Amino acid sequence: MKILCLRFRNIHSLKGNHQIDFTKPPLSNAGLFAITGPTGAGKSTILDVITLALFNKIPRFATKGTESISKTDIEKTGSVMTHFTDDAYAEIEYECKNIIYISRWSISRARTGNLRDYEMELATVSDKNLFDLKKSEVPSKNEEILGLKYDQFIRSIVLSQGDFARFLKSDDKERARLLENITDSRIYREIGIRVFEKARSYEDELKNLRLQSGMISRLTDEIVIEKQDALLQNATKLNKLNTEIEIQAQLLSLMEKKAIFLYRQAEAQTLLTNLVHKKQSFQNDEIRLQKHKNLDTYRGRLVLWQNERDRIIVLENDLASNVKTSGKAEIILQQALTQMAEFTHSTITVDNFMSQMKAFENKIIDYDNQLSNLEKTGKSWRVRYNNLIEKRSSPEWQVIKLAQNWDARYEHAKSLKESLDNVAITFVGTEIELNAHMHQLQQQAVAQMALFKDMQMMELLVLENEKFQTQSTENEKEWKKLNQRSTETEEKLAEVKKSLEQAKDLKQQWLKIATLDDHRHELKDGEPCPLCGALDHPYATNLPFKIGENEILINNLTIELQTVEKLLQGIKTSATTIATTNLNIKARIQENLSKIIAIREAHIQNTMTSNEISKDIERIKVELETSKHELRVRQDKDLIGELMTTVEELKVITTSYLNIKGMRMGLYQGNDINGDADKIQNAFVAARESLQNLNVTIENIKKEKVGTLQKWENMTTILKDELNVLGYGNPIDALGDILPDEILRDFQNKKDILVKEETELNAAIRQLYVDLAMLKDIDADANLVAEAKASLENLNKEKDELHVLTGAIRNELKNHEEQVVKFRELTTTIAKVEKAATPVLHLNHLIGDAQGNRYAKFAQNLSLRHLINLANVRLEKLSDRYTMAVTDIEDDLKIIDHYQGQITRSVKTLSGGETFIISLAMALSLSDMASKNVRLDSLFIDEGFGTLDPETMEVALVTLEKLQSEGNRMIGIISHVESLKERIATQIKVVKSNQGYSTIEIV
Repeated sequence: MKILCLRFRNIHSLKGNHQIDFTKPPLSNAGLFAITGPTGAGKSTILDVITLALFNKIPRFATKGTESISKTDIEKTGSVMTHFTDDAYAEIEYECKNIIYISRWSISRARTGNLRDYEMELATVSDKNLFDLKKSEVPSKNEEILGLKYDQFIRSIVLSQGDFARFLKSDDKERARLLENITDSRIYREIGIRVFEKARSYEDELKNLRLQSGMISRLTDEIVIEKQDALLQNATKLNKLNTEIEIQAQLLSLMEKKAIFLYRQAEAQTLLTNLVHKKQSFQNDEIRLQKHKNLDTYRGRLVLWQNERDRIIVLENDLASNVKTSGKAEIILQQALTQMAEFTHSTITVDNFMSQMKAFENKIIDYDNQLSNLEKTGKSWRVRYNNLIEKRSSPEWQVIKLAQNWDARYEHAKSLKESLDNVAITFVGTEIELNAHMHQLQQQAVAQMALFKDMQMMELLVLENEKFQTQSTENEKEWKKLNQRSTETEEKLAEVKKSLEQAKDLKQQWLKIATLDDHRHELKDGEPCPLCGALDHPYATNLPFKIGENEILINNLTIELQTVEKLLQGIKTSATTIATTNLNIKARIQENLSKIIAIREAHIQNTMTSNEISKDIERIKVELETSKHELRVRQDKDLIGELMTTVEELKVITTSYLNIKGMRMGLYQGNDINGDADKIQNAFVAARESLQNLNVTIENIKKEKVGTLQKWENMTTILKDELNVLGYGNPIDALGDILPDEILRDFQNKKDILVKEETELNAAIRQLYVDLAMLKDIDADANLVAEAKASLENLNKEKDELHVLTGAIRNELKNHEEQVVKFRELTTTIAKVEKAATPVLHLNHLIGDAQGNRYAKFAQNLSLRHLINLANVRLEKLSDRYTMAVTDIEDDLKIIDHYQGQITRSVKTLSGGETFIISLAMALSLSDMASKNVRLDSLFIDEGFGTLDPETMEVALVTLEKLQSEGNRMIGIISHVESLKERIATQIKVVKSNQGYSTIEIV
């Protein structure tokens, strides 16, 4: 998998649109590049863009590792999307198995300001085919294409070299924790903990079940039989008791019934006596009731007679009230006439009231209409005046504006007009021609300004090319020097390698000679050697010293070889950097030449210099200002004339308005002539109409009173004659004996109740005699009744006790049966739980504990061994000096030093550069483990360089360059270390602004 291009907008602090194209220079020409910038600028945001576009996840996002990012997470944490922006997206273009894909993540806000849900898309570049996937399916599809899950991808593409550097130097506990975090193998610890918890859960469950089983109590078989026999005996006794209780209850019922009948008989006699007293009390009311019935035929006529008498009284009262009201209406009418006379300033009578009022109203309305018209006309002229006066703000015009009255304003305007007439005009054409002349001058000024800007740009480009040419010449000289140094250094390197090979060959010869150590000690000077025949034997005793000298020489030559290789690499890198810089300079020179030629061709007829053009621009500006002044004077003359006409008109309108206003206010000072007149008119009309109506009403009442009185007197004469037969002297006395309806109903109800009570009571007494005759053989003596009740209660008590005893026995037997069933169920449950718990308990014995250490340590040792084996494969390509020894997690990590006679020593004795190489090999091996043989051509290192000294930094970079050249990979180093920026020419710079946002520059 190879990353080709990243495109994104508004991610974290990187506001706006950004693109990082790894297929174009300078990134395409540099396998090793740096991502630089200050802390917090947003360097790691580039890694976030990759995982966001592929998986909708970010490693450092505050969610669980398995969760995707949602709009709620973005709102809650204020992360991912740049603050105060409306949308964001992240897009990655990558190649996998010779197919190029584009994966995109995006989100935006609705018009309400709320975030919409995120969107994800995946497509192939060659045929622009968009996969038919839901957004939640895009991450899974990317995992399928890459052959890596999200967690594997992160551990594969981002090398955890810094973690392994700490891992190498830590103690056993810290080493175990770091390895668990680096390899993401906490799952083994969790498995151990869960096995332990599950086993403990089974143990607690079995303990509880066995305790419950032991607490179950059951009856013996003998006791169960005894209880069943007792139930049969109690059933026999209960049947006998029920028979006795039934007989005794029937007897008691008859005795109580006869006692009740005797009591009711006595009670009936008492009620009969009370009824006689009630009838005596009702005698007076019955007499009144009878008189009312005698007058019932006259009741309607008597009521009609009384109504006529009441009507006569009402008419007399109405007549007196209307006469009084008529007097008040007359007073109100006179007041209205007086008010209207004062209002209209004329004599007012009932006959001329309306005409005089209307004439006065019309006169005032005519004045108001004239004033309104003058106000409208004056307002129109005033708006015209304001528009004219606001068109100018010079002091002369402000004097006119601030004058106290129209006369003063006219005089000031007249003075200004005389001043304008004295101004000389140099342009003889019309105002339209003057405007055209000014427009022509403006176009000339714009054209000259553009020409001036281009001439200045061309001069700057010429100067810049001269500087570039000088710098290019110096760079070429420096490049030739570096090439010469590179040739010399390569020759030196060949010499050192040759010397080292000779020293190693000599070492092998000394070692061969050292194997004849016993024979060498037997040689004597002057005697011939059995092997070579020599008489001198210089190595008979000094051979170990010679071997030691040779070992020192090999070490020195090895160090010198490393130094020369490092120097040669630095020279080549510098030469490459200078060559790249020179290419960029030449490209800039060519670009500037193209711009210079384009400017010259665009202004091929121009012969002026930039200074001459500048002077011509100033001339045009002066002429333009003069034309503007003359145009303003012409316009002011027209404007002041129109203003003077307007002021004269306003003077006339103001004078007329004040005269009419004075006449109107002399007659009427109010604001609502119709309303004020209507108030007086309404009072006049109301009083006049009221007086007329009252006179008519008084006449009608008098007529009605005469007719009603005649009718009432005739009715009185007839009723007196008819009522004498019943003993009444006049209708008034007869009306006194007619009962109101409510009293009549009350008296009638009382009489009906007495009759009903008497009938019902006589019937009840007769029935009681019959009932007592049927029970004449039953003795209802109170003592005998009491004895019968006591006997029945004893029998019921004995029955209840027998029921309680029987129920208790049945409950015991039922509880026994339930406990037996419960015991059987518990026994079955215990057997099932024991069967399920057996493998878990056995597994807990092997790998379980409360902290999960046992299984975690086992897994860590397997992971460490596998990691060391893979690391040694990587290490063999990075350095031939060291091999990591296989150790357990509890022991210090060790290395085998091949330059020191295969000696094994702790990794804590390594230098900073050696530690970096070992940790890098382990980080690469972890990447190999995570990627599962999936080749990743893009790697990033996001830590581990801040604590390296310059020498170690150089070793680290040489190692990374070697790694990059061997695998042809693209390696990005994320760091803020200044020396790293100087060492790596190709950089992605993250520049932080004062507003807190950042931008990207690729150099």
